[in-house]
Parts: sequence; C-alpha cells; structure tokens
Amino acid sequence: MDEVIGVKSIYSISAITIGFLQDLYYPLRWFMLLAAVLILFDLRWGIGAAKKRGEIIRFSKAGRRSINKAVDYFCWITIAGLITNLFETDINIYGIPVGQGLLLLFIFLFEINSCYSNYCEMRDIKKWDVISWVSEKTNLKIKKEEEKEM
Repeated sequence: MDEVIGVKSIYSISAITIGFLQDLYYPLRWFMLLAAVLILFDLRWGIGAAKKRGEIIRFSKAGRRSINKAVDYFCWITIAGLITNLFETDINIYGIPVGQGLLLLFIFLFEINSCYSNYCEMRDIKKWDVISWVSEKTNLKIKKEEEKEM
C-alpha cells in the first residue's frame, strides 16, 4: 500500500497547482518580458548616469537593486493576475487582458520614467519634466524631490 498521501494524490495536487500557475502567468508573459527589458535598460543607463556623475559603481549594489526590482515586478504581475482571476474579467485585446494590462502599464510607467531619467542624464539631454508640466497646466504647487522642507 502507498503511504498516507498516495503518489497519485501528489501527482494530482501538482497538476492542479501547475494548471493554476499557467492560467495565472501565461496571459502575462509579455509583461514579464517587458519588465525584464526595462530592468536591464535601467541597469545599463543607471550605470552610465552614475559614471557621468563620477560616482563609484558597485556592481553588488547595482545587481541587488536590479534583483529587488525583478522581485517587485513579479509581485505586481502576480497581484494583477490574482485580481483579474478574482473578478473573472475576460476582456482581452490581442490576447492581453485589459484590466491587468492597464494596472501593469501604470506600474511600469515608474520604471520607464527611471530609464528615461538615467538615459537623459547619461547623454546630457535636457529631459522633459512631467511634474513641472502638470503643475503649470493645473496651477498646482507640486514639490519635487530635490526641494527640501525648511
């Protein structure tokens, strides 16, 4: 006789788990690829910007930050997939779920902004400042990170 939890039970649990993970992550495979590309670009251009500023580059710190970003984006992709499964939305455009896509593109905008800032700094290009543009159009006083409170 097999042990308490039989071999067939383990195979069944494994098949159910793998099926669930495939249903969760397969529609989001392009976002995983986009996250990997953005992280690599940000790493490359961040190193270039740091060299431009004359900073000492520690590859252990750069690697650690890139791995942290990869884990963060994997968590966001998981959350987006779980939210979509929770509400059972099946609105797809070209095979990409719309709800997940909008959430993840909003999250990826932060990484795109980081890549853009590092690229502009590395190449000595005056970057278009989104925060200043929004504050001018809306007459809002938005405090930038560089401004310290007195």
